[in-house]
Amino acid sequence: MIFKMTGQDATSHPLLDTARRLCEDSLFVGDVPITLPLRPVPAATEQDKQAPENADRP
Repeated sequence: MIFKMTGQDATSHPLLDTARRLCEDSLFVGDVPITLPLRPVPAATEQDKQAPENADRP
């Protein structure tokens, strides 16, 4: 999200401190579980190799 403020609003807006804290807090995420797959990735079949790479994306 981008906040653009001009003129006097740039220093005196009541939500400026809250917006700055939100910006700083969104740069780092802590206490989040990380999941790593432990199974090997299956080998690609001939059909998988022929399919376009972005077929599942709109």
